[in-house]
Amino acid sequence: MPCWAVGAQICALNWQSFDAALQLNEALFFGTPGYVLKPAPLRAGGCGLVANPFAPRRRLVLHIAGATDVPLPADTSPADFRPYVTCSLLHPELSAPVKRKTRPYHQHRVGFLHRGENPPPTDPIWRETLEWAFDDNELVFLRILLKHDKSFARNPKVAVAAVRLLYLEGAGTGWRFVDMFDLKGRPTACTLLVKFDIFDVQPKI
Repeated sequence: MPCWAVGAQICALNWQSFDAALQLNEALFFGTPGYVLKPAPLRAGGCGLVANPFAPRRRLVLHIAGATDVPLPADTSPADFRPYVTCSLLHPELSAPVKRKTRPYHQHRVGFLHRGENPPPTDPIWRETLEWAFDDNELVFLRILLKHDKSFARNPKVAVAAVRLLYLEGAGTGWRFVDMFDLKGRPTACTLLVKFDIFDVQPKI
């Protein structure tokens, strides 16, 4: 992102690993013929190194309903699987991503403790809302990870995706499925049902 933010036309990436940089690269070029225009301030002659004091303040509200066909981590049984979603907002003017996450999903296997829908852990339901506020910029991305809440260990990633907010605003509103990739960048059967609401908040003075 620092390279794109100053208008670099070529960026070196490590294609041996489907890391965060490659995930953002996938999001930037998704649905394009292979090239992307620089952000408008750069095309107008700006250098991209100074924050825009006139950028409107915006809010992203992400509604997460649930997921389907979540891959199980290695050596994990469905009964022990506790998936959750963690999302990071990446912005050229922020030194670190801003993270939000859902609660881990746990299937209630004792009927009298749970009423209503009780899907298996590989088809979890969250019905949660995550929110961010940020200054408008064409290079804002949301990185989405599906992880397993593993006790007494580092929580393993099971599926990933990244989206560019600029593309979401031109694609209409409503619920949509986000296709998830495995950790090697290959498509999976897993999808995340979400709704993106992006709107302006109070203008800067």
